[in-house]
Amino acid sequence: YRRTEAQAPADPLEIKAAKEEGIEFHFLTAQKELALENGKVTGLRCIKLREGAPEANGRRKLIEIPGTEFVIPCSNVISAIGQRIDQSIFEQKDKILFDKRGNISVTESLATSRPGVFAGGDCATGPTTLIGGMAQGQTAAESIHEYLTRGSVGFEPRSRMTQMIKKCNLLEETEPVLPTIHQDRQQMPELAPEIRAHNFEEVELGLTSEEAKKEAERCMRCYRLFGVVTQLPIPGFNQKAQ
Repeated sequence: YRRTEAQAPADPLEIKAAKEEGIEFHFLTAQKELALENGKVTGLRCIKLREGAPEANGRRKLIEIPGTEFVIPCSNVISAIGQRIDQSIFEQKDKILFDKRGNISVTESLATSRPGVFAGGDCATGPTTLIGGMAQGQTAAESIHEYLTRGSVGFEPRSRMTQMIKKCNLLEETEPVLPTIHQDRQQMPELAPEIRAHNFEEVELGLTSEEAKKEAERCMRCYRLFGVVTQLPIPGFNQKAQ
């Protein structure tokens, strides 16, 4: 990876798990070229980097360190530096617009430029997490239901409520009314790295009933309720939301 471990976009837990399974990481490292011998790959030539001064985008400039080139011996190199949507499956008559990153352009309600067609997940946001895609699936389902029952899509209530709460600074940090009691998280049992590295079995083995009960008892959710009265009524929804 060209930058530091702390800047890596991968989930830190995934990096930790990969290290446990014997994966070797090279941070602040850039690939230069393939090392070839008789037309066959024998390695990947790399060079070490250091961080320079911040650039206009706020990220530090990466500078190659002279004399630090090295070769990682290998017989196969897999290019896996990102992914993007295949726009060739769409035709102009489909009337699907894309954003500047090449993803399907959608509104807050996940409606595309074509009426009645909705999109979410990686094709609309780019590579993201599974839970993010699932959340957008819920939003899309609600939007599709609204479109089929009303013939149009207004707004997504949960998202609008979140915006209102943020704008009013209703969740600013305050002094806790009750002292917080620290309780350690229950650690998920896993297959040993030397076993899971050689199969595709489920890695997380699950909590016992007692461990699950202890983990649930850690919840400190306050269940705060918010009432928001809009200046103007919102068509299709009650004027007061809670």
